Amino acid sequence: QSWVSIFGQDEVGITSFGASFHDGAIYVFGGQAVPAQHYIREEVSQPLYRLPYAEGAEWEALPTKEPALGPALLSHSSGLIRIGGMQPQNDPDEEQNMISVPFVHRFDPATETWSELPDLPEGRSSHDAWIVGDKIYVAGGWKMRGVGESSRWSKYVDVLDLSESEPQWKRIPQPFFRRALAVAILGEELFCLGGLAKAGEASLEVD
Repeated sequence: QSWVSIFGQDEVGITSFGASFHDGAIYVFGGQAVPAQHYIREEVSQPLYRLPYAEGAEWEALPTKEPALGPALLSHSSGLIRIGGMQPQNDPDEEQNMISVPFVHRFDPATETWSELPDLPEGRSSHDAWIVGDKIYVAGGWKMRGVGESSRWSKYVDVLDLSESEPQWKRIPQPFFRRALAVAILGEELFCLGGLAKAGEASLEVD
């Protein structure tokens, strides 16, 4: 019950990233190095970072594919899987213009290459995801549609079975609107915890 810092003191801090532990290493994907709530296209963190979980290990910068803010990053037997996120489209001197992306990509650590999986049914950010066996579950979040367009709250849990020869996303109605939540699976039940409710208020609920 103690904390140990493993981040190097000379590294650049980032926020709003996805992270996962896979095959003996910590991976960090996406995010940004500028102050929170100040979004600029060129400031989205580009590499996929890896830190082998061993004494004296150092961070490595690996190839990336469509980096974003707030992507989900999951460990699977076939590699690391990134899901969705938000990409700012604006330059520093432009009005903030943010869109949610539908990208789902898999990274193979052995070859250090990315491959594409089926896109989400729609762009999704401020979501969370979990993987059980070969099934990916994505819940909560919304679709940001850029300047002048209102965001659409997600009303489905999306499920992708990677064991299928041609996997396709399936949708389960979601009986709530929530983003910035946490998702976990216990036994045969999916739990969605906390987050922001549609009215913009913090939620105390567990669904």
